[in-house]
Amino acid sequence: MQLTLNIEGKEKTFESGFVPALHYREYLKASKDMDFRRLSEDDYDTLIGLLTKSFSTQFTVDEFWNGVDVAKLDEVLAEFIYFLSGKIKDEGNEKKTE
Repeated sequence: MQLTLNIEGKEKTFESGFVPALHYREYLKASKDMDFRRLSEDDYDTLIGLLTKSFSTQFTVDEFWNGVDVAKLDEVLAEFIYFLSGKIKDEGNEKKTE
């Protein structure tokens, strides 16, 4: 997964690389109590913490919060969850990772 953040006024793109399946397990455990239609502050903190961890802490939680456009926040998190579940987007088509 790629993620572009605005850090110190410049766009920086990050690659997630290898993401352990344990991160998906952590997501499953944390998401049991989440209402994805109305995420709480704690829910966002949990998801963003997991996202940061999955990018091998190439950026901090604060850098994520300050670097993502608010209009794209939920979209980025949805893409991350989609990626974490083992699926990737390929030119508009869904594919299962191998």
